[in-house]
Amino acid sequence: MSRRRGAVAPGLDCVGDATGGNLGERWHQSEYNVAPYDFGDLMTVDDFRTNVATGLFIDYDGSGHPMKGGMMSRQAIYPSRVNEIPEDATHILWFNK
Repeated sequence: MSRRRGAVAPGLDCVGDATGGNLGERWHQSEYNVAPYDFGDLMTVDDFRTNVATGLFIDYDGSGHPMKGGMMSRQAIYPSRVNEIPEDATHILWFNK
């Protein structure tokens, strides 16, 4: 299976490339070892899920990265794959195209 490359923040990889796991698979934890960029829109995971459910965010719009404790994961999150948000994530840093 080839991995999709899309609009992710500079230097970061798509889902499944950073800490293991397969596309579509639920991540229980992620490694939060990247200092967040000073751009992007920070929101809680609940707010991100609401924005996706109401159609405010779609894959064409961009991607985000889960955050916890002020640090960002290399795992990219796309609106069509909200099920891949790690259970331990508290926020999503969203990067609009």
